[in-house]
Amino acid sequence: MEASAPLIVPAAVPAAVPATAPLYAPRRAIETPLWALVNEHAERIRRVWPERFEPRYGPWQERWQRVMEHYLECGDLECGFARVRCSDCGSEYLLPFSCKLRNFCPTCDARRRVEWADHLLEHVLPDVGYRQLVFTVPKVLRHTFMRERALLGEMTRTAWCSTRTFLAAQFPGLEDPVPYFVSAVHTFGSWGNLHPHVHVLCSEGVLDRQRQYHPLPEGFDWTPLAELFRHVVLEMLVRRERLQESTRQKLLIDICTSNAIQYGYPWWRILICDLMVHQKLLRNGADERSSSCEFSRRLAPAPVFRP
Repeated sequence: MEASAPLIVPAAVPAAVPATAPLYAPRRAIETPLWALVNEHAERIRRVWPERFEPRYGPWQERWQRVMEHYLECGDLECGFARVRCSDCGSEYLLPFSCKLRNFCPTCDARRRVEWADHLLEHVLPDVGYRQLVFTVPKVLRHTFMRERALLGEMTRTAWCSTRTFLAAQFPGLEDPVPYFVSAVHTFGSWGNLHPHVHVLCSEGVLDRQRQYHPLPEGFDWTPLAELFRHVVLEMLVRRERLQESTRQKLLIDICTSNAIQYGYPWWRILICDLMVHQKLLRNGADERSSSCEFSRRLAPAPVFRP
């Protein structure tokens, strides 16, 4: 895949524009290492994928090819643009079209993260307490989820069902209580290793049918949720014939626990047979709410090669 260098046309700015007026700085994806990497190696990756990567990451998906092609055209004036003109001062410039890809193009993804975080803060999440939960699977199962990407959606649904059931059990007097629940799938770990897991932002309480919020007691123990998730996700894999019953029983018996590990912020890690739930308290009071930019860094999905 070879892409020609984008046509760069300088913005036309009249001399009458005040010195303090902001000027549009066009994106220059062609100058980034990622653009050079995709432009040089995209075709080669596709050719060697069946032999080198398919056994571990599953078959090549045609949409990946389209994603890389659109990314190479992002910010290229030859691929389309809009002419923006100020009716007051007469200044104008050419605005190249963007690829609008999530989880691949750093520029477009950053904008969507901020917009998504603003939407959550302003229109979805009320001012209540939240906890971040990260649901993972053991190494022996990770290749199964990566080879069959539809299972990642099943992992998310399993996390939701487990959390809803777990919290509903804490309020036996309520009918169909549900928590606030926002999830995002990741397919790699902090070191770029194969590590499919689900990040969840969950309220520390539930809503009843009258939309009245009921908070959990102070110091509530989330640890049993890991055990429930482990049972539910293994039952899902057996039901879909992706796991043998004997393997499920072994994973249920081989339990590994770990002491709490403290990091630079309030964070507790619970390891149960490597099916774990990370817990991180997110205080969402009106006087403690983070800016949208910081909020997006903590909640928005990290780049994943799954557009």
